Amino acid sequence: MSGTVQIHLHIRVEPSRHEEFFAFCRRAFPIYEGDNDLRMELLRVEGSDDAFLEIVHYETEEKYAEDQQRIESDPSSQALLAEWRSILTEPPHVVIVRQQTITY
Repeated sequence: MSGTVQIHLHIRVEPSRHEEFFAFCRRAFPIYEGDNDLRMELLRVEGSDDAFLEIVHYETEEKYAEDQQRIESDPSSQALLAEWRSILTEPPHVVIVRQQTITY
């Protein structure tokens, strides 16, 4: 089994759209998580009124790859992503993080 993978989505949402964004997350996160073996997390960036970090947690590299294929081929996933992007102030900054095992 391979290590964990996380997608860190650094995003900005105008304060006037926070409630719309939170409502979207309440609706979309359970859909994303569903049967996809992933967990969503939303964090607010301290010291900023418009910056957030969404983290998608995958247990394995295989689950990450499967979900990427699903997103690319599933029209309902693509529609959710389009809606999400329409709420953001600017395109997200995406960082993919993979578990690094060290021996000591």
